[in-house]
Amino acid sequence: MELNRLQEFILIATHRSITKAAAELSLSPATLSARLRTFEASLGTPLFSREAGELQLTPAGQQFYNHALEISSDYENLKQDLKDLSNGELKRLRIAVSGTSLPLHLGPFLDMINLQNPHFSLEILDDTHHTITEGLLSEHVDLYFATAMNRFHPEGLIRNSFVSSQQYVVMPASHPLSSRLTLSLTDLNGEEFILYPKSSGDSSLRDFQLENLKASGIRYSIYENNSSPIFYQLLVPIGKGVFLSPSYVQNLPPNSVCIPLDSVPYPASSALFYSREKCRPEAKKFAREFLNFAKEMRTNDHGKTI
Repeated sequence: MELNRLQEFILIATHRSITKAAAELSLSPATLSARLRTFEASLGTPLFSREAGELQLTPAGQQFYNHALEISSDYENLKQDLKDLSNGELKRLRIAVSGTSLPLHLGPFLDMINLQNPHFSLEILDDTHHTITEGLLSEHVDLYFATAMNRFHPEGLIRNSFVSSQQYVVMPASHPLSSRLTLSLTDLNGEEFILYPKSSGDSSLRDFQLENLKASGIRYSIYENNSSPIFYQLLVPIGKGVFLSPSYVQNLPPNSVCIPLDSVPYPASSALFYSREKCRPEAKKFAREFLNFAKEMRTNDHGKTI
């Protein structure tokens, strides 16, 4: 289907007149009328009927008109996105982040991007708004940063892991095991575990905790809560339990320690997710540049790529 014929159909339907539409297109009415007949023949159904001397959409035409408006809008948005991309200009970006802090390297990268694009619109959402899959496929979110199990590969999404995270357990500083350099899940037999809040939209961190506990073979109990993701870590120093973390906790609660786990059944890594089909070009460009930036930062930090 030619987009030019689609635009001509939209104009005719809007004006309810071939003559008015032809004048706007700088065409003769005869030429536009002939194009419309050919277009209808290609679709296999009439799109207009003539009533009281005025063109009216047929039921099929009305349905097609609604879809045509959506296609036309999507096409214009795509053209603008491509124009912005070719100009190297970032207009807007909506990023969701799972957890309670920005992923490693994202903060410095955003600083650099903002210097290059000081007027671009940026939204950073926490994971109480959308799950990874729903947020990206509904296009409420352009990019989603989450530390998720390595086996987590949602259908329709692209996953780019950029940090192979070490797993940790967070416990009170007064805990008998708090002086250990490393721990295993078997060392935590009989502990009570605080889960990432179930009120959160995303479940990747909670799934990491639950699936590793279930696979560990240890005895454990759960301290269930609906705390804000921002504050649930504060349950540790007041003695409500310990929690498993798929990465180091940057904003460690007071009177708490973060100890590496030497192995877990289902390891996790920090990853950047975006929609395979619906990600806007400028968001893909941002993703590529961030992944390259993170790679360079790891190389500079460690002398080699991790």
